[in-house]
Parts: sequence; C-alpha cells; structure tokens
Amino acid sequence: MGKEIRVLIIEDSEDDALLLIRQLRRDGYNPIYQIVDTADKVIQALDSQSWDIVISDYILPEFSGLEALKLIQSKGMDIPCIIVSGRITDETAVSAMRAGARDYVMKDNLKRIGSAIERELAEAETRRARRETEAELKDTAEKLRLVTETIRDVFWIGTPGTGEIVYLSAACEEIWGRSRNELLKTPEIILQSVHPDDRTAYLESMKRLAEGKLEVLEYRIIRPDGSIRWISNHSYPVMDASGKLTMIAGVSRDITRRKTAEETLRKVNRARDVLIKVNEALIRADDEIELLQMVCEIITEVGNYQMSWVGYAMQNESLAVEPVAWAGMEEASLKELSIIANETAAESAPFPRVIHSGELYVARNIKTDPALSAWRQAAQSAGFESAVFLPLKGEKEIFGILSIYTSESDRFDSDELQLLSWLASDISFGILALRTRVELENAQSELRAMANRLVQLQEEERRSIARELHDEIGQSLTALKLMITQAARSPLENCQSILQECQPVISELIQQVREMSLKLRPSMLDDLGLLPTLLWYIERYSTQTGIRVNFEHSGLQKQFSQEINTTVYRIVQEALTNAARYAGVPEISLFIRADDTSIHLEVVDRGCGFDPARLGVKASTGLSSMRERAQILGGQLNVESYPGQGTRIIADLPVNSN
Repeated sequence: MGKEIRVLIIEDSEDDALLLIRQLRRDGYNPIYQIVDTADKVIQALDSQSWDIVISDYILPEFSGLEALKLIQSKGMDIPCIIVSGRITDETAVSAMRAGARDYVMKDNLKRIGSAIERELAEAETRRARRETEAELKDTAEKLRLVTETIRDVFWIGTPGTGEIVYLSAACEEIWGRSRNELLKTPEIILQSVHPDDRTAYLESMKRLAEGKLEVLEYRIIRPDGSIRWISNHSYPVMDASGKLTMIAGVSRDITRRKTAEETLRKVNRARDVLIKVNEALIRADDEIELLQMVCEIITEVGNYQMSWVGYAMQNESLAVEPVAWAGMEEASLKELSIIANETAAESAPFPRVIHSGELYVARNIKTDPALSAWRQAAQSAGFESAVFLPLKGEKEIFGILSIYTSESDRFDSDELQLLSWLASDISFGILALRTRVELENAQSELRAMANRLVQLQEEERRSIARELHDEIGQSLTALKLMITQAARSPLENCQSILQECQPVISELIQQVREMSLKLRPSMLDDLGLLPTLLWYIERYSTQTGIRVNFEHSGLQKQFSQEINTTVYRIVQEALTNAARYAGVPEISLFIRADDTSIHLEVVDRGCGFDPARLGVKASTGLSSMRERAQILGGQLNVESYPGQGTRIIADLPVNSN
C-alpha cells in the first residue's frame, strides 16, 4: 500500500485522468482523487474537503488551468497546483507559473509527475511550517506587546555607549510624567530627571553596565510637576555569540509606595522607641523637671527629631507657656521659638488653640501655615520645616504643651501622630503620678512628724502624771497617812473628828485617780484617728521592747467609727504584747488593709510559736479578749501557730457593722 495522497484532478478526458492515476500508483502513491471539469465542480470539490495537490489540464472545453489557479487563490488556499498538458509552449508555461502553478508536466512524459508531486508536497509542508511559525511569532509578539504596554513596570532597550534608547514601554509615561516619544527622541531627559543627590550613583551604575556588568540601582527622579518618584532599575547587558556587548535591556519599577511605607515604618518605629524609652524614664523618675529634661533628650536622640521642648501653661489670663525643659538647641534660640501665647496672640496660634481645645496641632509646613506666621522666620532660620504641638492634660485642665520640631516638611503621618499622642498621654500621667507621689511623701512626712509630736505629747503626759503622782496624790497620801496616825494616837472621842477630816482628802484622791485613768487611754485615737495612733503605739512599743515592727498598710487614712478604732487598736496592742512576752523575736510584721466594706489585719512573727489545739479552755486571756472584740463587731479572728515556726493572728472586721 503506497503513501496516501488526496488529489483533485481537473481534466475533461477520463482516459487521460486514468493514465495519471496509474502513474501515481506506479510512483508509490495511493491516490484518493476526484475528477472535475468545470468551475462549479472545482468550487464544490474545494469546499467539500482538503486536498494535498491539484493536477489540472491547461485547456478544457469550458474551463482552463489558469482559471482553476485563480479560484484556488481566491479562497486563500495554499494547495500546490501542477499543470499537465498535451501541448504547451514555453510562453504558455511561463504564464502558468506566473499565475501560481508550481510546475508543469507533458502528458507524454508522465514519469516526471511523481518527483514533481514529491517536491511540491515538501515545499508546501515547508510553507505551512513557516506560516505556523510566523503566526506563533506574531502571537508571541502581540502578547509581549500587551504585557509591556499593560504592566506598570517599564521595559527598555538601549544602545551601549551612545545613550540611545530604542524601545520604551508605555508605562514610562506614568512614571516619568512625559510622553514616550519625548523620552525616545530626547533620552538625555532621563538623566536630567534623576535627583541631584542620586545622579552620581546613577552615572556610576550606567558606567558599570557599559562594561557588561549586571546592575541594580534604586534612585529618585523629579517629575515635571515637581513630585518625586523612587525607581528600582534592573539592567542587563546583552552579548552576541562572540561575547560582544550589543545592547542593554532593563526593567524600571516605580517603588515610591514601598519607599514611602518603609519611611513611614521607620518613623513609626522611632516614635515607638521614644514611647518605650520615655515610659522607662517615667518609672525611674524622682524629680519632675529632671524627668521632662530626660523626655526631651529621648525625643531628639531616639526619635531623630531636631528639637523638642515642654512648656507649662501659666495659670493666669495671659495663658503664657513657660519652657521648663528642652533638647536639640541652645536656650537662647529656644526663647526665639517659644513665642508665648498671650492676650495679643491670635486664637488660631498653636499654643492658645491647644490649651483651649485640648487637641494636638500639626504644622505640616511651617513656610505656609498661617498659624505659625509669628515665629516662621525664627523656625526657618533654625532649619525647622514642620512641627507638632501636643497637650499635657491634667484631670480638669491642660497644664502644659509638648512641642516637637523636625527638618522635614509634612513629616507627621497618622500612625506617627497616634504614637506621639500616646506619648503625651503617658508623660501627662507620669507627671501627675509623680506629683501625687510627692504629695503623698509630704503627707507621710507630716504624718510622721505628727506621730513624733504625739510621742512627745505622750512623754509630756507621763511627766505630767508623774508630777501629779508626786505633787498631788503623793502629798494627799502623806497627809492622809499623818491624819490616820494622829487618829490612832488620839483618844477615841477625838477619832471621829479626825476621820471626818480624812474624807475630803480621800474624795480628792479618788477624783485624781479617775482623771489619771482617763488619761491612760490614748486620746489621739479619738482625736487623730486609727493610723496615727497605731504609728504612735508601734513606735512606743518598739522603744519599750526593742522589737522592730514592720508596718504595711493601705486605706487607713480614712475615718472609722469609734468602735472600729478601739477594736483594731486593742487587737494590735494585745497581739504585740503577747509577741513581746512569748515569741522571742527581734521583729514583727503588721499588715492592715482597709476598703469601703472591711478591714483585714495580720500580725506575724517568726518566733517560737505554739500549738493552738492544746490551748483548749486554758487559752490565754489575751487571745480570748481579741476574739471577743472581733465577734462583737460581727467579724472573726483566727490564730495560726506552729511550734518553732512562729504565729500569725488574722482578723477580718466589717466596717459598716452596728
């Protein structure tokens, strides 16, 4: 079985057609054929199926080979056509070839038809493959065009050494802000658009690229409207087979958003670091002005701001702001910048605005901000381009302003401002906490002084009692003794008168003892309250016993009822007395915590301890007394003790009990 071939035969002689088919079979083909002899039949055959080759007689009664060629060409078909004729001149053959015939064969020499067909089929296959390749190349080129014209990156090709650009993708217009034709015709515009600070690095990169080195460079360009774009340029040298640099190709990408995000992140990170460092300073601070000075130094050094200062609002009608701490410039220059908000300053100026509104104010561009017109010249002479003014808030008022200056215009974005607002809030809280702590220390100092005064009063009272015992009670007792002695020596009838004289002396003694017993209860418990009395008693206790009492308390500054004061005082007194008698320790811990509903009290020693279970009915009078006092108020008292491990007395008392 020979090679299958589809043959359209245009012939009016059936015998000639059969001779042709027989020759094809002799040449090793298995022809699948159709014989037609008119134009309509040719068209019908061409539309019905595909053909490998067309063999046509040159002259037919109603048709011709040239007309057949025109029909095939009109349909856009690339089918090889061979003319077979009984007689044909050279001139006719040339005309047929010009009309599109691939070859011609004489009918009396059909032996050549096989080789002619083989050659034409091969050429047709070559043409088909070329068409497919061209179509693929065209499709690829179109896709590449669509990619390069659509993608935001700029693809470019240049000639080494000349600076000529032979190709630029459409994205160049969006990035450079100029037309593609302008950049292609005047390539020096690209160099001129490079930011002056980056031009040297750009030229050095182009020089290395001309030497055949791969280059990656990030640089800035200035667009015609004055805006700045960041470009990431990846350039690749293209070599021929001999290694000679023939062209330079590259991709340029607009990385402005990335660079902006990176810069924003750096600023936010610096502001965050400032926030962390300032909070660390707040924890360690002991002095308000030293704290603010440290804060200003952290802002300028860690935050990379050019200057910062804190001013306190003067509480008068002028609303003046007085600088108290600063960093980043000399005091003389600061005075030029700290133009005070006073009665003549516009209400739109930063200081009055911040003090009145309690909101921060941002001057993104000092050159154009009308609110800073009064000190624009001083700020610009110092190199400042933007600033932010943040309120320092107290509980009811703005007590100060934190001012931060930078040499960059439009420096402060929303994230950075949020962190700086938190910073101002933390500084405000730290200052208020520091003031509260100082006030508390002053109050405690006054309290200690009061306790000392109470101890002094106690000593004076002791001396007074001693004088009373000696001068009054002692004299009365001596007089009474003399009277009794006299009565014993006198006759019986005189004793009654002597004893009557003793009665006023005895009454006076009773009154004196009663007054002294009242003095023995600490009057400060009623006059000054529980905490000062406990402090006085503990100091007195330590003085008398040599035992140190570690007293920790909270909530005792408030006033309690007389019952609560007495119960707490007596429990502490009894517990400390027992510890002094039995614990054998150099120190005792006393903890008292009070809130709106209860008082929790603990007395702890690390002494010899005892077994509470063994006390039973023989429990000490002191412990029983403490429990009874707690129970009377609706509270409870427990004792935890172990031999050799110390004792813990725990009492919980309600403060609202009747």
